[in-house]
Amino acid sequence: MAVYLFIAKPKKRAVLFGLGALATFTAVMIFVSYISPYYFDDTFFAMKSAAKFASSYEDVVTQLKGYILIYLPLLVILTAWSLQKCYLIIFLNATHEERFPKKKLVKFFDI
Repeated sequence: MAVYLFIAKPKKRAVLFGLGALATFTAVMIFVSYISPYYFDDTFFAMKSAAKFASSYEDVVTQLKGYILIYLPLLVILTAWSLQKCYLIIFLNATHEERFPKKKLVKFFDI
């Protein structure tokens, strides 16, 4: 938003908006630090130690194996569905209307 204001509007207005946004961001960060003193420690330092954990290939492979075991049924279903769709499109060469005929609605007065 500040970049747009700086390019399209008067520069003074853009600088004031940027300073106001920075002041608001700083006030919010101070408030968050006050009400939850360990938020920033948990957010930044815990992620740093987690990044060290995932930096070895063995741990990444272990996580990948767990992911595949959890999502294997979904991957099989999606693969089968995709292959079936490709088969219909490539080998049967039928149009959408031929594969899925339009259903006719029954009107109330037709009964």
